[in-house]
Amino acid sequence: MQGGNAEASFNAPAVWPLLKTRLPLAEAAAGRPARFTWDQTEYTLGSARVGSDGEILVAIPLPREFSRTVQQVEASQQRYFELAYERRMVRRTYMGLLLLLTMMVLFVTTWLALFLSKLVTRPLAALAKRRRKSRAGVWITVST
Repeated sequence: MQGGNAEASFNAPAVWPLLKTRLPLAEAAAGRPARFTWDQTEYTLGSARVGSDGEILVAIPLPREFSRTVQQVEASQQRYFELAYERRMVRRTYMGLLLLLTMMVLFVTTWLALFLSKLVTRPLAALAKRRRKSRAGVWITVST
């Protein structure tokens, strides 16, 4: 192709003026493989620059099962990405639950330690108070 016109073609599915309107030329020129369908046959189109204003276009018909296989691979890839996202969400949820459980255990153990320390220190404080008063000469009788 030179200047937008075909100079030669081999085994083309239609004449150049019809093909030119339906071909994804911009994608092919960008270096990406472009796909198009003509008469229920799927093609992939590639291009290469020749000289300063020339271009070679090559279109290869794809097997009939190719499109279905590509769609299955794309669907599988999409499902994989969804599962990877869900895996991250499940992991984040479990890490949050583990953090919450850890905080609860720390709170309960701190509260239990304070409660048990009061069980021990209150009688000792009362005993120390009685001892101070007995040294001062005040006798306190405790009835139980």
